[in-house]
Formats: sequence, structure tokens, C-alpha cells
Amino acid sequence: MLDAIKSPADLRAVSEKDLQQVADALRAETDRFAGLGALTLEGGMVPHGVQWVARLTPSGALTEALSQAMTMSVDWFGVAVLALWGGVAALCALRWFRFT
Repeated sequence: MLDAIKSPADLRAVSEKDLQQVADALRAETDRFAGLGALTLEGGMVPHGVQWVARLTPSGALTEALSQAMTMSVDWFGVAVLALWGGVAALCALRWFRFT
């Protein structure tokens, strides 16, 4: 369905139901990835080991780093995890991505 949209004028031909399906799919993907970040915020409800595993993901590290930033402190572990993920992503892009 999204392949048929080439210009803003093409949006008029798309039904509201189709747009709602796309929005629901995007919301589900966002919720799935953001869910790991939420595990770092739930204090007593989530086991300590699961919180640490969640902090090793980009969304978990960003969530914790932003939470710390709101209290005017720096989460160096979160910054390091984000830098590591960024480096790994850059290396993967160099290895496997080609403009062809």
C-alpha cells in the first residue's frame, strides 16, 4: 500500500482505514522496542538481572541516560552502551551496506 504513495496528492486516494492500519503497525513496532527501555524504570517489579539486560539495549540505555539527565546527572554506563551500539552499527553499515 505504501508503495503506491509517490506524492502528497496520492494520499487523498488512500482510505482512512488503510492509514489506520499503517499507524497501528508503526505503533506496535514502537511499543515492542520501547518496551525494553521501560524495564529499566520499573523498580521493584522487574528482577535486577532483567533490568541489567535491558540496560544493555539501546532503548534501555537511552531511557536510563535520559532519566539520569532529568536529575542533572550523567549515566556514563548508558552513554558507553549507546556509543558501543553506535560503533557496532557503523561497522555493520560499512561491511554490508552498498549504494547499488
